[in-house]
Amino acid sequence: MSLTASHRWEYVAGMLAAEYDAFTGDYPYVNKALFPPREVPRTGAESTRRFVYGSLALTSTRSQWHLKTWYSDAERGLPAIHATLPGQEKQWDKHIRTWLHGSHRFIWGTIRASGLVQTEALRYRNGRTGLDNTGRTLISTAVAEATFTTKLWGQLGAGLEGGYERASHPRLDNKASGRHGALFAHGVSTFRRLRLHAALRQDLYLRSDTGPLTAASPRVGVNVHVMRGIYVKASLGRAFKIPSLNDRFWQPGGSPLLRPEHSWTAEAGLRAAAPATSAELTTFHSHNRDEIVWAPTEAGYWVPDNINERTLRGVELAVAADAGSEQRASATAGAHYTYTTAGGNTQMRLIPRNSAKAYLTLRLGKKAYRATFNTSIRYTGAQEVSSEDSIQAFTVIDNTLRLLLRVQEHTLALSLVAENTLGTHYEWLPAHPMPPRLLRLDLTLTL
Repeated sequence: MSLTASHRWEYVAGMLAAEYDAFTGDYPYVNKALFPPREVPRTGAESTRRFVYGSLALTSTRSQWHLKTWYSDAERGLPAIHATLPGQEKQWDKHIRTWLHGSHRFIWGTIRASGLVQTEALRYRNGRTGLDNTGRTLISTAVAEATFTTKLWGQLGAGLEGGYERASHPRLDNKASGRHGALFAHGVSTFRRLRLHAALRQDLYLRSDTGPLTAASPRVGVNVHVMRGIYVKASLGRAFKIPSLNDRFWQPGGSPLLRPEHSWTAEAGLRAAAPATSAELTTFHSHNRDEIVWAPTEAGYWVPDNINERTLRGVELAVAADAGSEQRASATAGAHYTYTTAGGNTQMRLIPRNSAKAYLTLRLGKKAYRATFNTSIRYTGAQEVSSEDSIQAFTVIDNTLRLLLRVQEHTLALSLVAENTLGTHYEWLPAHPMPPRLLRLDLTLTL
């Protein structure tokens, strides 16, 4: 159940939304740990979630400022994976996030600023072992940026960022905390048919259990308009990722000794566009050092670890087309395919070699009434989990039929959604079966 209300008073607009949902999670799946394997109902996967969101916006000719807050409260069961005993596990999650962001335009350019404060509490209980504890985290960030346009160099921008994070848990001797600061600059210049993008970011991390960490992340990209409708693009950049609080302190499984990730990524591609169609071909090459990858253990939980080096390369192809008129009938179709391979003896954990998605949307009707049908097909190829385990390839089809009726200022929408229409048995993670066919009827009234 969900409810949304909004209103505008000249320069001020407000919105309030609330949602409640409950899920039994006892759908049938094929348990491969049984002999012989057979279909049984899933147990211990029930969940209940409550959600509240509110926003307040202040706009003028030069300024836009938004204050938003979000609260969620969830209680969920944690079903045991194949070949493990039920642990009577449950988890309670509470999240509160408040953030402010906005901008103000001057004659010389624009200033943007944002701030965020988020608190979380996660309680975990295992009825079989008697374990019952709660972990808490606090995250806050602030960003300020100025951008301006010059005749010679185009658009330029620079800013700074700061943040603080803290985690506490009964299994931690002391509160884990850290501070973070960054300086960044970026620019976009156009020289006839050539468009150049450049960015540089310098980060500094100060954490209670490690020494200072610094990292520079440069990035440069170019886009060339070769001829009408034909574009060539290329980019090269370095990325840096410090282990998150979950990576370091999640219980059970977190590892405080994880090293930061470093990577270089290069891309090159060709894009062709016409009034109703477009196609884009992109090749990429990524070299990662100390990449953090979570993998399952025999005990039934996951742990993160640094992979010394991993090189990934591949090709992406995307096509899209439109037909018809918005006034009567129209259609939109597209497809996206990705091929990924690894260099040397690198394992591609949880990365499929082949993946593809295709979609088709049909629209019929006028402004007062409209029918829309959407179908999407997702193919995910086989993927490695470890040297001994893998996930089989699967295809999932989703369909939606939506009827829209407008009467004066009111709108009535009826939607029939069929997720996993063919009832495919599949897993995104090993030994964690996904739901089979799901039919949902949505009725929405807008006043």
